[in-house]
This record gives sequence, structure tokens and C-alpha cells, in this order.
Amino acid sequence: MKKFLSALLLIFIAGAITGQRDAATLRQLQVDVVYLSSDLLEGREAGTPGERMAADYIAARFEQIGLKPAGRNGDWFYQFDFKYNPNPHAAGGEARKGINVAGYIDNKAKSTVVIGAHYDHLGHGAFGSRHKGEPAIHNGADDNASGVGGLLQLAHYLKTTKKARKNNYLFVAFSAEELGLIGSKIFASDSLFFDKKRTNYVLNMDMIGRLNEALRPPGNPHWKRWHAAQVLPSKPPTRAWALQTILPFICKTFPFCTFSAASTASTTRPPMIRKRSIMKVYWTSRT
Repeated sequence: MKKFLSALLLIFIAGAITGQRDAATLRQLQVDVVYLSSDLLEGREAGTPGERMAADYIAARFEQIGLKPAGRNGDWFYQFDFKYNPNPHAAGGEARKGINVAGYIDNKAKSTVVIGAHYDHLGHGAFGSRHKGEPAIHNGADDNASGVGGLLQLAHYLKTTKKARKNNYLFVAFSAEELGLIGSKIFASDSLFFDKKRTNYVLNMDMIGRLNEALRPPGNPHWKRWHAAQVLPSKPPTRAWALQTILPFICKTFPFCTFSAASTASTTRPPMIRKRSIMKVYWTSRT
């Protein structure tokens, strides 16, 4: 776990938080990832008590960092109704509530950057799991407690630095990604809550902790503008990869980038199945 978390510290956007890679940062990252992926939360399946515990934790961390609540009713939460059905092709389903968690940094700027990561996972594996044995807790340390850990550390950096004041920043932990990108779809479609005209670009972090593969930061033609602002590597990849939560924003033609470091081959199983080792991180882009 320590190697996993130490490696995770190396992959924040273009080294933006280099100065924070210290013992205190590592300890906080350990706390965030270990809690979110613990058995206590039972896999954080969307609409379950375990996911609600994760939502409350993320909200508490947003408050601790100093963000402003950005939910629907002046709190941290953006709740929505959905139907849960382990068979996505079947009609009907169990009525559940999903919860996006949102916090805001108001720099009094004209534009806002949206930074997101989904925090739900597969619960006991009834839906979306590659595990073929008896039901078991799918902890989701990489998918996507790692992305939420990155989200929280980036929120802390952007709240405390004086170098990033040209945009406001909206941080969103999305629910129900594993069931069909439900949380991000609803968020991106809510014109009363999500101001498309003021959104500069959208960043997403999904499975950023498994470093035996290259970190792949796919984006679109707006890459040069981001690179000029010293946010991203110099060369854009030619195609998007691991779109996941960010797909609803892409469909609405927002400039975007999603950061990821692994496939889902070993992240959609209980932890005892995973045997991949963690190796070095390096920047790469497909050209």
C-alpha cells in the first residue's frame, strides 16, 4: 500500500504539486485511499450506505481543505434518482439515490475549470465484475479511490497556491459511474447547475494509481492552449483513451483531458485476485 500511495504522488498534473510531496501529504493520501477502499464501505456501490459514507467523507475533506459547498441546496451534495438493475438490458430496477459531491474555489474569475473523479465502485460485484467466484467486496483502491485521492490533493494545492488564480475551480466526485456514467451525465445536462458558457475545460482522474503502465493523458485539439499554461505535456495524443466519467462532457464539446494509468483488467475484481506489481511512472502521449 505504501508503494502504491508513494507512486500515486508522482502523477499529479505535469508536476503541479511537486512542492507538496512530503511526509504529511503522503500520510493524508494514505488516509484518504485506505478509508475509501476499506471493507467498511463495502465497495461503494452507487445508492448504498457504503457509498453514502464515502460521500460524507469526501464532503468533510472538501470542508477541511477550505472549499465552498457547491451542491444543489447550499450543501455539498447533488442528489439524483436512478434505477439500479444488474442487467442493463432489462426493464425496471430498484429505485436508488446517487450523490455527486461538489466543492468550489471562487477566485472571482470569469471562467471555471471542472475537475472530477468518480468515487463509486462495484460493491460485492453483482454488476460489472470480472470475478467469477462467490460475491466479495470489491474495494476499488485504484478504481477509483486513487482518483479521489488525487482530486483531494489537487484541491488542496489549488486552494493554497497563489499561482492558479485565473480560473475558478469546481471539484466534483461523481456517483454511479460504474452503472453507466449516470452521475456525470446528469451533472453535465443540468443547465441550472452547470454553466457551460463559463466552463474553460474539464479534467478527470480515473485509476491513476497503477503505475506498471504509462500514464496516458488523452485530450483534444485544445491541448496546445493547456500546454501554454503549463498544465499538460507538450504533445496531444491522437485519440481519447479511458473516457469514462468525462464522456458526457465530451459529447457537449468541452475541452477535456482524462488522466489514467491502467486498464480495468485487474481493478474490477476483489483485491486478492490482483497480482500486478507497481513500477515506475513516466509521461507519454500517443502521437
